[in-house]
Amino acid sequence: MDERSSEVPLPEADQGTTSAFCDLTGGWLDMRTFPGNARLALPKWPNINAGQRLWVLARGNEYQVKNYRFEWVLEDHVVTAEEAENESDFKLELSRHWLAGCEECSCVILKVAVTLDGAPGTPPVDPKISLLPENALELLHATANLRVIEIEESDDFENYPVKEYLGPGSIIETRLLKFELPKDFIKGIGLHVVRTDAEITPGMLEGNALALCCGKPISALRKARLVLKWKCSRIRFAYATTGEGATFRFIGEGDLLLEERWVTSRTWVHFHDVQCRPVCRVEVESLEHGSIDNLTVKHRGKLNPM
Repeated sequence: MDERSSEVPLPEADQGTTSAFCDLTGGWLDMRTFPGNARLALPKWPNINAGQRLWVLARGNEYQVKNYRFEWVLEDHVVTAEEAENESDFKLELSRHWLAGCEECSCVILKVAVTLDGAPGTPPVDPKISLLPENALELLHATANLRVIEIEESDDFENYPVKEYLGPGSIIETRLLKFELPKDFIKGIGLHVVRTDAEITPGMLEGNALALCCGKPISALRKARLVLKWKCSRIRFAYATTGEGATFRFIGEGDLLLEERWVTSRTWVHFHDVQCRPVCRVEVESLEHGSIDNLTVKHRGKLNPM
């Protein structure tokens, strides 16, 4: 018996056809055992012809019962002559980010359908259950039981244009967040090389970093926002300042304040909500120039409305 079978009970799933999933281990699509996207190998059907239309749809479960989530692997794909003549399987991939947003130990269903006459797809019968066209013939119904791990991503802010002294209403977009200075806030923000002795910290803050209070010092507190691309379970970054420190507020869904803390200079800032609520943005309030660098986030593929 697979050792993982003793950890959690198998969900209800059709175990008849699972060969479409290349990364299965003992009936499980276990994200701990393969990197990147999940590989799929879909066999050709006997009467395949060029011009036929193909749909490949994945369906998974969210955290609420019967709240399904969908991912198109192929949508309205027109079969080419080369694909029709080649007997090898369709080699496709299912997004790892999408898998990470599914419920742990739930069932992922892969459905393959085709219009043999090449007709365009008609609307689905019930889009809450399936997005496949009503007029498409279902060829394959494959299932896998899912083990989910969080996705970890990092950014050292090195591969972006230098920006300095940006005023109210400015936004600096990076791969994992938007660095914002709202219109009603005081200038300024930036993204540039860490250059003050008080902030340069080898292994923490060096090279390019997000810049707080970018411009001449003023007596009033200045604020900025880090709006995360993903709803994150954990975040970590390095912070340093020419002053004493800054106030960081970690905000969750619905503008819920999860935590407020004072952070001193040259600190690794770690955040994880003890009630496992996701963090969606970080607000910073400071008096003096500061830098944020080496961001790492953990998430389960849930986009944060930005």
